[in-house]
Amino acid sequence: MLLISCKKDEQGKVSDTRELEQNDHWTTEKFKFNYTIQFPNDYSGGYIQGIEGGWFDKQRNDSTSRFTYYFTNNLSTFDFGDTLRDATTDTIWRSYGDPLLLLDHRIEFVDHETVVGIFFYNENWAIRTGELYWKDDGEWKDALTVYYGTDLQEEVISILKTIHNQ
Repeated sequence: MLLISCKKDEQGKVSDTRELEQNDHWTTEKFKFNYTIQFPNDYSGGYIQGIEGGWFDKQRNDSTSRFTYYFTNNLSTFDFGDTLRDATTDTIWRSYGDPLLLLDHRIEFVDHETVVGIFFYNENWAIRTGELYWKDDGEWKDALTVYYGTDLQEEVISILKTIHNQ
Protein backbone atom coordinates (compact mmCIF):
# COMPACT_ATOMS: atom_id res chain seq x y z
CA MET A 1 0.00 0.00 0.00
CA LEU A 2 1.35 3.39 -0.99
CA LEU A 3 0.32 6.44 1.02
CA ILE A 4 0.99 9.80 -0.58
CA SER A 5 -0.45 13.11 0.46
CA CYS A 6 0.01 16.72 -0.41
CA LYS A 7 -0.94 19.65 1.73
CA LYS A 8 -1.02 23.38 1.22
CA ASP A 9 0.59 25.66 3.74
CA GLU A 10 -0.41 29.22 4.58
CA GLN A 11 1.25 30.60 1.43
CA GLY A 12 -0.49 28.02 -0.81
CA LYS A 13 2.69 26.01 -1.43
CA VAL A 14 2.16 22.29 -2.00
CA SER A 15 4.31 20.00 0.15
CA ASP A 16 4.79 16.28 -0.47
CA THR A 17 4.46 14.35 2.80
CA ARG A 18 4.89 10.67 3.61
CA GLU A 19 3.90 8.92 6.82
CA LEU A 20 6.57 6.79 8.52
CA GLU A 21 5.79 3.08 8.39
CA GLN A 22 7.62 -0.18 8.95
CA ASN A 23 7.81 -2.90 6.30
CA ASP A 24 7.18 -6.41 7.67
CA HIS A 25 9.09 -8.02 4.77
CA TRP A 26 12.33 -6.06 5.14
CA THR A 27 15.26 -6.47 7.51
CA THR A 28 15.53 -4.00 10.39
CA GLU A 29 19.04 -2.86 11.26
CA LYS A 30 20.98 -0.27 13.21
CA PHE A 31 21.15 3.10 11.47
CA LYS A 32 22.40 5.45 14.20
CA PHE A 33 22.83 5.22 17.97
CA ASN A 34 19.09 5.37 18.74
CA TYR A 35 17.70 4.73 15.25
CA THR A 36 16.92 1.78 13.00
CA ILE A 37 16.16 1.55 9.28
CA GLN A 38 14.82 -1.20 7.02
CA PHE A 39 16.01 -2.38 3.60
CA PRO A 40 14.91 -4.96 1.05
CA ASN A 41 17.10 -8.08 0.81
CA ASP A 42 18.95 -6.89 -2.30
CA TYR A 43 21.10 -4.41 -0.33
CA SER A 44 24.53 -5.00 1.25
CA GLY A 45 26.52 -3.13 3.87
CA GLY A 46 25.12 -1.14 6.78
CA TYR A 47 26.25 0.44 10.02
CA ILE A 48 30.01 0.29 10.66
CA GLN A 49 31.26 0.70 14.22
CA GLY A 50 34.75 2.13 14.56
CA ILE A 51 36.84 3.08 17.57
CA GLU A 52 36.06 6.76 17.05
CA GLY A 53 32.34 6.27 16.36
CA GLY A 54 30.13 4.88 13.64
CA TRP A 55 29.11 5.55 10.06
CA PHE A 56 26.73 4.04 7.54
CA ASP A 57 27.14 2.73 4.00
CA LYS A 58 24.47 0.58 2.34
CA GLN A 59 24.32 -0.15 -1.38
CA ARG A 60 21.90 -1.94 -3.67
CA ASN A 61 23.54 -5.10 -5.02
CA ASP A 62 23.22 -3.84 -8.61
CA SER A 63 24.93 -0.55 -7.55
CA THR A 64 21.96 1.61 -8.61
CA SER A 65 21.48 3.21 -5.18
CA ARG A 66 23.61 4.03 -2.17
CA PHE A 67 22.70 5.32 1.31
CA THR A 68 25.65 6.76 3.19
CA TYR A 69 26.81 9.07 5.95
CA TYR A 70 30.22 9.79 7.42
CA PHE A 71 30.29 12.85 9.66
CA THR A 72 33.66 13.52 11.28
CA ASN A 73 35.87 16.19 12.80
CA ASN A 74 39.01 14.06 12.16
CA LEU A 75 38.98 12.89 15.80
CA SER A 76 35.52 11.34 16.10
CA THR A 77 32.60 10.38 13.91
CA PHE A 78 29.05 11.46 14.64
CA ASP A 79 25.54 10.23 13.84
CA PHE A 80 24.52 13.62 12.45
CA GLY A 81 26.17 16.41 10.49
CA ASP A 82 25.42 20.08 10.02
CA THR A 83 22.21 21.72 11.20
CA LEU A 84 19.69 22.91 8.62
CA ARG A 85 19.43 26.68 9.05
CA ASP A 86 15.93 27.10 7.62
CA ALA A 87 13.57 24.11 7.86
CA THR A 88 10.95 25.95 5.77
CA THR A 89 13.14 26.20 2.66
CA ASP A 90 12.12 24.32 -0.47
CA THR A 91 15.66 24.01 -1.83
CA ILE A 92 19.21 23.60 -0.60
CA TRP A 93 22.62 23.76 -2.25
CA ARG A 94 25.01 20.91 -1.45
CA SER A 95 28.67 20.47 -2.29
CA TYR A 96 29.67 16.96 -3.35
CA GLY A 97 33.35 17.37 -4.07
CA ASP A 98 33.78 20.03 -6.76
CA PRO A 99 30.23 20.41 -8.05
CA LEU A 100 27.66 22.44 -6.19
CA LEU A 101 24.22 20.85 -6.66
CA LEU A 102 20.81 22.41 -6.26
CA LEU A 103 18.46 20.00 -4.52
CA ASP A 104 15.17 21.57 -5.53
CA HIS A 105 12.57 18.96 -4.59
CA ARG A 106 11.37 18.32 -1.04
CA ILE A 107 9.53 15.50 0.73
CA GLU A 108 8.55 15.67 4.39
CA PHE A 109 8.37 12.53 6.53
CA VAL A 110 5.76 12.66 9.26
CA ASP A 111 5.09 10.58 12.35
CA HIS A 112 1.60 11.08 13.80
CA GLU A 113 1.21 14.43 12.00
CA THR A 114 4.59 15.73 13.21
CA VAL A 115 7.29 16.37 10.61
CA VAL A 116 10.40 14.41 11.63
CA GLY A 117 12.39 14.30 8.39
CA ILE A 118 12.99 16.41 5.28
CA PHE A 119 14.44 14.89 2.11
CA PHE A 120 15.82 17.25 -0.51
CA TYR A 121 16.73 15.81 -3.93
CA ASN A 122 17.34 16.73 -7.55
CA GLU A 123 15.79 15.38 -10.75
CA ASN A 124 18.35 16.74 -13.21
CA TRP A 125 20.48 13.71 -13.96
CA ALA A 126 20.07 9.96 -14.46
CA ILE A 127 21.57 9.49 -11.00
CA ARG A 128 19.71 11.55 -8.44
CA THR A 129 21.29 12.99 -5.31
CA GLY A 130 19.35 13.42 -2.09
CA GLU A 131 20.09 14.76 1.37
CA LEU A 132 18.01 13.74 4.38
CA TYR A 133 17.66 15.99 7.43
CA TRP A 134 16.17 14.51 10.59
CA LYS A 135 14.83 16.24 13.67
CA ASP A 136 17.00 15.10 16.57
CA ASP A 137 17.03 16.79 19.97
CA GLY A 138 14.88 19.60 18.58
CA GLU A 139 17.21 20.46 15.67
CA TRP A 140 17.16 19.56 11.97
CA LYS A 141 20.43 17.73 11.38
CA ASP A 142 22.01 16.26 8.27
CA ALA A 143 21.40 12.51 8.56
CA LEU A 144 22.08 10.78 5.24
CA THR A 145 23.12 11.20 1.61
CA VAL A 146 21.41 9.07 -1.04
CA TYR A 147 22.46 8.47 -4.66
CA TYR A 148 20.00 6.55 -6.82
CA GLY A 149 18.72 5.90 -10.32
CA THR A 150 15.60 7.81 -11.34
CA ASP A 151 13.59 4.58 -11.52
CA LEU A 152 14.22 3.94 -7.80
CA GLN A 153 12.50 7.07 -6.45
CA GLU A 154 9.65 5.21 -4.72
CA GLU A 155 11.97 2.49 -3.35
CA VAL A 156 14.23 5.14 -1.81
CA ILE A 157 11.24 6.89 -0.24
CA SER A 158 9.90 3.57 1.06
CA ILE A 159 13.25 2.89 2.73
CA LEU A 160 13.46 6.36 4.30
CA LYS A 161 9.92 5.93 5.68
CA THR A 162 11.17 3.05 7.83
CA ILE A 163 13.59 5.13 9.95
CA HIS A 164 12.56 4.62 13.55
CA ASN A 165 13.75 6.31 16.73
CA GLN A 166 13.98 3.65 19.44
